[in-house]
Amino acid sequence: MKKLFNKYLFLLCVAFGALIFSSCSKDDDAENDNGGVVINPDKNIPDPKGTITMNMMVGDGNDNSVSVRDFGTIKINSAYNFTGGSCSFVSLGKIKGLGNVTAIPQDGWNSSVAVNSGDGYVVGYMDYGLIRYARLYVVSEIAGTSGGIIGYTIKCQAPFVPFAPKFAESSLEFGANDNSLPKELTLVNLTSAKVKSKPDWCYVYGTENGFRVYVDNNLMDAERSGIIEFENAEGSTSVSIKQQKKSDNPEF
Repeated sequence: MKKLFNKYLFLLCVAFGALIFSSCSKDDDAENDNGGVVINPDKNIPDPKGTITMNMMVGDGNDNSVSVRDFGTIKINSAYNFTGGSCSFVSLGKIKGLGNVTAIPQDGWNSSVAVNSGDGYVVGYMDYGLIRYARLYVVSEIAGTSGGIIGYTIKCQAPFVPFAPKFAESSLEFGANDNSLPKELTLVNLTSAKVKSKPDWCYVYGTENGFRVYVDNNLMDAERSGIIEFENAEGSTSVSIKQQKKSDNPEF
């Protein structure tokens, strides 16, 4: 009887130890950073498909700007900061490589951020009908012949599409005269996305959190409705939009 008890006690200890190890492994493999999940920065992750390597020289002139396909233009200014027209940046700190950037943070964004070797970044660009993201990793510094840093070797992948588009809102409703009262569509997880189709009486602009929708005033005696479709490489979604008919008793 004692041997049987010891056997069951041993098996129970083994099972408990396995549970603790599994929990620790999960904690080691991922950590929260700025609202997004970044795989353990010390873990070797292969570069994502579509990664390019480029040398970016430091300087304020347009000649120092680099055009990233499927994204936009960025540069490193004389203050050694990443900048770009209509772009926002967020630093993820020290990571092992570009593959460690697996999600887009909600917080920490700025129009420029310091460039540091070994750091990872996400850069966002918002425009009419689209949101684009790219992920960056600073491989190393480029030294000048007379000393000093004249540039950096950068790895980049764009567009960065970690998720299919999904919004917190499934529908929007406007009043007849709401042309100056836009409504927001909030992405559940930040990701690159664009408008595939929409009614011609509404206008959709990318924002830091999703999209902002405007409408023309409805001058018809009937309610109107439609669908806004969004898509990226991971999937698509749609949001219904409705606008009330013009008032039978307009106020002057």
